[in-house]
Amino acid sequence: MKKLREVTTFLSCIEAINAGGCGIAALAIYKWMEKNAIEMLKDIEIVFLYNDSWEYNTNCSRIQDGENCLIVPAHIILRTSKGKEIDAHCTWNGRETEHTVGIQHLINTINTPVSNGWNNWFDRKENIKKIAKKLDISLDEVNVNYKHEY
Repeated sequence: MKKLREVTTFLSCIEAINAGGCGIAALAIYKWMEKNAIEMLKDIEIVFLYNDSWEYNTNCSRIQDGENCLIVPAHIILRTSKGKEIDAHCTWNGRETEHTVGIQHLINTINTPVSNGWNNWFDRKENIKKIAKKLDISLDEVNVNYKHEY
């Protein structure tokens, strides 16, 4: 794939990408941009969106305290310095609060067990391989074999 629009269109066709896979979509887009030396990447922020102030405040405290394990936000997107939001074509209007995080916080949060906030509709085992292959990127840092803890 040569264009960002192709990447986001592909991701938007994956079942439940915005119901448990938005963080993986954000990571995949980020890594695709990195691999393809997309100029826009230098201006990209990873943004956690919340519709719950408790989750937002808890994560702000955890980041300030240097913790890597964050509560799963309601949605994860990428945003350019000009305010353009990039994700797998999800329209999400529930935004109460937001903050930016680094790539390692994103990866650690993606690897948080489903019982801690991820929607289990998104099939990681099936879809992560498909995403990595189609975008020609590595998503090896994503844990696809975690147990659904209930």
